[in-house]
Amino acid sequence: MDSILIDLDKIKNISLSGIRRTAVFLGFGLNSVNDETFKDYNLTKVSFLEFVPPNLNENTIKHFKEEYGHWIVANGLRELTETFSIFLDKVWGICDFINKDTIPNLKKIKKNYHHQGIETKLEYLEEYFGVTSSINQYLTEINEARNCYTHRRGIVGNRDFNFEKHLRIRWLGIDIYTLNEKGDNEFIRPPIPEKGLSFPSERHIHTTTSTRELLFELGSQIRLSPCDLAEICSTFAKATNDVFSSFITFAKTQGVNILEKSSENNSQ
Repeated sequence: MDSILIDLDKIKNISLSGIRRTAVFLGFGLNSVNDETFKDYNLTKVSFLEFVPPNLNENTIKHFKEEYGHWIVANGLRELTETFSIFLDKVWGICDFINKDTIPNLKKIKKNYHHQGIETKLEYLEEYFGVTSSINQYLTEINEARNCYTHRRGIVGNRDFNFEKHLRIRWLGIDIYTLNEKGDNEFIRPPIPEKGLSFPSERHIHTTTSTRELLFELGSQIRLSPCDLAEICSTFAKATNDVFSSFITFAKTQGVNILEKSSENNSQ
C-alpha cells in the first residue's frame, strides 16, 4: 500500500497564523489609536461617499479613536477563535482519516462536526480521539465572548450567562516579577520604559502563569484591554500546542509513523 504524507506543520500553522495576524493587526490598530497626530477618519481618499462630517472637534475624534481601539480588540478575538476553529476542523479530519471508520456512530457525528462551535468540537475530539487541551473551558468561555460580540455587539444578555448570572471570561496570563529586599514580589507591568528598569540592588527576574478572570453582568458591554488580548493570544498558542501534542499521541497509538523534519547542520 502506498504511503500518504501529511504536512502536520501546515495544519498547526493555521492556528498559529491566526495568532500572528491578530498580534500584527492589533499593533497596527492601537499604534494609530495612540498616535495623537493621527486624526484622519474620512473616506474621501478612497470613496466619494461621506458618512461623517469633516473637521469634527477634538473630543469627538478622541471618542472615535477610543471606540476604534475596542473594535480592534473585538475583531482580534474573532480572528483567534475562527482560525482556531478551522485548525480543529483539520485535526478532526486527519483523526477521522487515521481512524478509518472503526469507531461506532462516528459517521453521524462527523456530518455535523464542522457546524459546531469550539466547545462541541473540543468535546468530540476528546471523546472520540483523546485529543484535548488542558484549558478547554477557557477556550469555551472566550468563544462565548466572541458570540456575544457577534450577535449582540458585546452587550451581555441572559443567554450569555455561563457563571452565576454573569458572562465569565478566563485565560492564562503571564506575570513577570522580582523579589525585593523583604522577599516580596514586585510585579513588572507594561509598558516598560525604553531605557529599561533600574533596581536598588541586583535582582533575578521571575515569570509565572496565572488565571485571569473577568465577569460581565446583564446589560454591560464586554471590554477587553489590548494587554488582555495579547495574553489571550498566548492562551491560544498553548491550546494549539496541547491539541497538537495529544493528536501526535493519538496518531502513534494508531500505528502512524511520525517523521520529524531533519534539522539543518549548523556546524559548518
